[in-house]
Amino acid sequence: MKENSITAYILCGGKSSRMGTEKGLVTYEGKPFVEHIIEAVLPLTENIFLVTDNLYYEEFGHPLIKDIHKDKGPLGGIHSALSHTKSETNILLSCDIPLIMTAVLSEVLGDHQKSNHSITVAATKDDMHPLIGVYSKSLLPTLEKHIAENKLKLTDFVEESNHQLVIFDDLDALSDINSKKELKNIHSGLLEVNLKYFGQIAEITGKKEEKFRIAAPSVSQLLRDLKDTYNFSETPLNIAVNKEIVHATDDRELKNTDDIAILPPFAGG
Repeated sequence: MKENSITAYILCGGKSSRMGTEKGLVTYEGKPFVEHIIEAVLPLTENIFLVTDNLYYEEFGHPLIKDIHKDKGPLGGIHSALSHTKSETNILLSCDIPLIMTAVLSEVLGDHQKSNHSITVAATKDDMHPLIGVYSKSLLPTLEKHIAENKLKLTDFVEESNHQLVIFDDLDALSDINSKKELKNIHSGLLEVNLKYFGQIAEITGKKEEKFRIAAPSVSQLLRDLKDTYNFSETPLNIAVNKEIVHATDDRELKNTDDIAILPPFAGG
């Protein structure tokens, strides 16, 4: 569910020596990394800004903002974002996470909104992912102090702040792709399906059709991811695959060529 009170910032950064070019512009599955990330964020908010001074990013249709302090790494990018935002709640993302899913962002955002923490970030049992996170604007004075003292390690800043971790299984969706070798070896296990929404469901999602990535290619996983993304918890869903109504617990394997319709409850049942 989109909320106007939330703003998202994607830190596009500069040229990566290991990738040999700007990571946000590297192509994966026919689209630049940054475009994949924008698509994952859009179901949550349309208030999206790209932190970069590279005018090439204008082609993605979202405003650009420049770093206030140059060469201060991710912490400098977060400072620029929180200096710019008018929202207390802000999604902060790196530009090298093309596998990120709306469902992951929705869970991090939801946990943040239910807590009094200043920072909420995604993590696995072994790793923190501070640039898949939600940051409060109230952090700005502390950020400015860290930058003034040249204390630029992002993980240190998070650990010293009032933060919480949202633990996920070891999802490829959290992976940052930093080199050509990592890009070549990407194996996400994700499936992109084309969904069509009807009636009340189209009203809730605000769209009639979209491409949607799911963590595993089954009807039951699709339903779980949709509920996480659009907060369908109180709305029964009917799913038709190739015009055949299927049960929500169906584990049949989906294909990206399937015609998938998400339908509201049928009259009388």
